[in-house]
Amino acid sequence: MFAGGPWWKGLGASAPGTPSRRNGILAIAVLAVLLVAGLSLLTPWKLVEARAFDYLSTISPPPPPDDGPVIVAIDEPSLAEIGLQWPWPRDLHGRLVEALRRAGAKAVGLDIIFAEPSTPAADEALVKSLGPDVVLAGDETFIETEQAAQHVRVEPLAIFTATGAATGIASIAPDGDGILRRVPGYGDGFAAELLNAAGRPATVPRNALLQAFGPSRTYPTVSYYQALDPDSFLPENFFRGRIVMVGLSLQNAPTLSQGGADVHASPFTIRTGRLVSGVEIQATVFDNLAHQLFIARPRDGRQFSRSCLARALAFLPSGSRPDGRPWPALWLPCWRSSPAAIWRCATAVSSSRRWRQRLPLLLSQARRRRAIWRRSGSLDAA
Repeated sequence: MFAGGPWWKGLGASAPGTPSRRNGILAIAVLAVLLVAGLSLLTPWKLVEARAFDYLSTISPPPPPDDGPVIVAIDEPSLAEIGLQWPWPRDLHGRLVEALRRAGAKAVGLDIIFAEPSTPAADEALVKSLGPDVVLAGDETFIETEQAAQHVRVEPLAIFTATGAATGIASIAPDGDGILRRVPGYGDGFAAELLNAAGRPATVPRNALLQAFGPSRTYPTVSYYQALDPDSFLPENFFRGRIVMVGLSLQNAPTLSQGGADVHASPFTIRTGRLVSGVEIQATVFDNLAHQLFIARPRDGRQFSRSCLARALAFLPSGSRPDGRPWPALWLPCWRSSPAAIWRCATAVSSSRRWRQRLPLLLSQARRRRAIWRRSGSLDAA
């Protein structure tokens, strides 16, 4: 505050289009950018942003792509029909893989971890059914204690991968509030490896948001026992040319309070209160990768905020305020037109080497724009 009233009151007194009015409006815009950039670093802001994404992305979601995966669910009807205690013998999974291959499935992903031996006969039956068109699930966990930090990776037995079957990491990392919003960043993730097996390799993005397609049971789903005998229970050519994912997917989707095995909260959980099975999450990741439907975002929120701040500093006006008095001393190191001064201000708030490489070009563009504005103001005054 200065004598004579706040400086911004002079904005309305300036004639439209004059340099002083443009500079004043630009200064307000810069302050707004700086405020938003600062708020974006705060944890409450990040939570608000995440919840806003949940609500906005689930208002009118797109349907799953027509060529998306079909889910074979290990569900209540299958548990009742098969009549065996879980985990089921591995020769049964071998029968399923062979039945799906005969039915024309392009690739099969088993979202089941076979990390320990069972009976020799059952393991051998599963080995005979596997091949390059099959992906087996793996797991990757980071365990941190006061004594040590461990990176644990669990993979299928070597006898299974020796058949040419690939290993895909099926681990899922939710955000801090327990909701899964991001594409898992594993280059050898379960969905990515299944795309490779189907002859459709895709690049896994980093820090991208998932495009969800609906709540639990949005994807076409059949019971495990039906897939064992598709000629008897399913329409003709139901699996032909399709990608098939096999995993636990209960029809009675558990709620947040109930929890359960291999179920996760998604943006739709905010609306429905129900969790989504892990195999459906993998199907969503598959379609996001296959059709590039994920929502790219800055690799680091802090880097994005630094970029906004550096851009704002580069466009700060020079000269005096609209009322003729100098700008507050806070901006003196930054608003002078010297590129070196702006460089010092920008690098003070941005330690990103990539941004420092791009900043000189931005400063050059800013100086050209200001020169055009000044010439335009001189012509208006004349």
